[in-house]
Amino acid sequence: MTASIRFAAIAALSLAGLPGAMTSEAPADAGIKHVVMCWLKEPGNAAHHEIVARVSRELEIIPEVRDMVVGAPVPSDRPNVEDSFDVGIVMSFRDEAALNAYLEHPEHVRRVQTTLAPLCARVQILDIRY
Repeated sequence: MTASIRFAAIAALSLAGLPGAMTSEAPADAGIKHVVMCWLKEPGNAAHHEIVARVSRELEIIPEVRDMVVGAPVPSDRPNVEDSFDVGIVMSFRDEAALNAYLEHPEHVRRVQTTLAPLCARVQILDIRY
C-alpha cells in the first residue's frame, strides 16, 4: 500500500465522520467502512462518472448497507493526498459478515460485472474496521 493510499484511508475515515476513528477505543456503533476509489477508463468523461455514481448509489438497496456516500475527489496539491480517482464511495456495514453478504449479493455482482467493470480501469478498495 502506497503512502498516498494510506493517507487516503485516514482522510476517508475523517470525512466519513467516524467517532473515535483515531483512537484505540471502538465506538458503540462499531462496524466496517468500505471505501472504494474508481478510476474511469475515460478520465473526465462526465457521462461515465454519472453512471458509476448512480449505479453505486443504487447498491444502497442491499439490506446490509447501513449508509453510503458517493462523490468526487477534492483536488489537492498536498503530496500525500490521493486525488487522481474519478469516483469515491464510502459505505458502512455492521460487521464483516454484513460486508461479505453485500459483496456476494446478486445485485452487487450484477452491477459490478455489467456497469462498473466495463467503465473503470482501476478500483482501489479499503476495508476498515472501527
